Formats: sequence, structure tokens, C-alpha cells
Amino acid sequence: MLMPVQQQRPRATRYGRSIRLYDPKAVKQFKQAVAEEAMLTYRHQPLSGSLAVTLVFIDRYNKACLRSKNSAGLTADTYRSLSQI
Repeated sequence: MLMPVQQQRPRATRYGRSIRLYDPKAVKQFKQAVAEEAMLTYRHQPLSGSLAVTLVFIDRYNKACLRSKNSAGLTADTYRSLSQI
């Protein structure tokens, strides 16, 4: 399972009279890993027509936020129940 990586701003470097933009190393590696996983998982002809997609994201909560009630109203009990998913 791939852990998400924050999309950082592209970096720029001078290349002669022009500027070249590139992704930071962590972002580039994550994008390559996602592409490889997609190629290994799906080996059929491209889909055509309408497509419905359901995505489930599970994010780890910061335990420091649980010490005080935050805007989402998470408590330690809520965190424990979410961590069992």
C-alpha cells in the first residue's frame, strides 16, 4: 500500500536561456510508484464510456490534535475507533 505524499510546488532551474521545472524527489518517486502500480494492476484495453469511481482515503490523525478538542470534534475514543478500520 502506498502512503500519500504531499504535492509540493515544482522546482525551477535555469537551463541555458530557459527555465526547466521539475518535481521534488519524493513527489517524483511517488508518481512513478503510482504509475507502476496502475500498470501492474490494470492490463486490459482502455475503458470507454461513462465511469464511476469510489475512493476511500484513510488518514492517520495527529495524536497532538486529540489532546484538545479540534474543529472536527475528534476525541481519543473517536481516534481509537478510526484506527481500527
